[in-house]
Amino acid sequence: MHIVIAILALSVLVIIHEFGHFIFAKIFGVRVNEFSVGLGPKLFGFRAGETVFAVRAIPFGGACMMEGEDGESDPEDLPEDWEPCPPERTFTAQKPWKRLVILVAGAVFNLITGVALLFFLALPAETRVEPVVAAFGEEFAETGVAGLQVGDEILKIDGARVYITNDISILLSRYGGETHDILVRREGEKVLLSDAELKVTEYTYGGEKYKGYGLLLSREDNSVGASLVGAVKTAAYYVRTVRFSIVDIFRGRVALQDMSGPVGITATMSEVVKTSGFLNLLSLVAYITINLGVMNLLPIPALDGGRVLFLAIEKVLSLFGIKPKRKYEAYINAAVLILLLGLIAVVSVSDVMRLFK
Repeated sequence: MHIVIAILALSVLVIIHEFGHFIFAKIFGVRVNEFSVGLGPKLFGFRAGETVFAVRAIPFGGACMMEGEDGESDPEDLPEDWEPCPPERTFTAQKPWKRLVILVAGAVFNLITGVALLFFLALPAETRVEPVVAAFGEEFAETGVAGLQVGDEILKIDGARVYITNDISILLSRYGGETHDILVRREGEKVLLSDAELKVTEYTYGGEKYKGYGLLLSREDNSVGASLVGAVKTAAYYVRTVRFSIVDIFRGRVALQDMSGPVGITATMSEVVKTSGFLNLLSLVAYITINLGVMNLLPIPALDGGRVLFLAIEKVLSLFGIKPKRKYEAYINAAVLILLLGLIAVVSVSDVMRLFK
């Protein structure tokens, strides 16, 4: 049952993403041949107007297939009574700004969904923790931490913005060392504390020992407005974690066994449902949908961001009177898609092996 809930949750995120493409395609008059959830052979479906809505065998991924997006449709793939699509209703016939809106709409819908979930989760709380110094561990002064004071709102650490309290430990750990440049807001003024010493050690507070940076943060009353601002900031924090992950992959800091594909994500979601409950699942879903939105906007062929990149290239070439052939874009997208599916397959095998360890 937990696996089913996890698969359904992922499917909902896919539907939201593809619906973003679908609704704006419809608004701009582009014909959508198929709206499908899943990959592989079609299990069942129905036709509504000019669009076939289908569920496919592999419960990961989905598609909003617009006429002309990847060249002309094969008549054999369409119902016998399907009328030819007027040229002006194809995806490629639309103005560049309309195509841009259609392409990014899926990712934007994911990001909006993530913020909405985070807002829903934050709203019931009576208080919230802010990156404002409320107190110090008893040993804090002994470390000579260059001027931090109670009431300082921590804005940046080594030039990186602090969105939520989690950022403090993450940024201090990521940038390493024991001294950092910390920008704070103090009595309405921004103050830069250069080479402030902050290191993980054992501190005492309220008679109890704990290991950390020696900072106790402020807890403030919650409100609807604060919940919304907090949701947006948390979403920004999630976006940055995606960026950090991508950087770590290219720098070789992330091994294959550290990566998760659809199987690993589903297993994690199932475990969260089983051990932590529905609200924690929603928190994980918020992270995943924001991750999905950001990843889809990367300028990689076969992804939405890659199609945006091709659109930008087309626009630049048009300034010189050059019209690129669509088939080459389709070839590149298809080739990269095969590579991506191969990577997903390899990672999924790794996920399965971990499940049986």
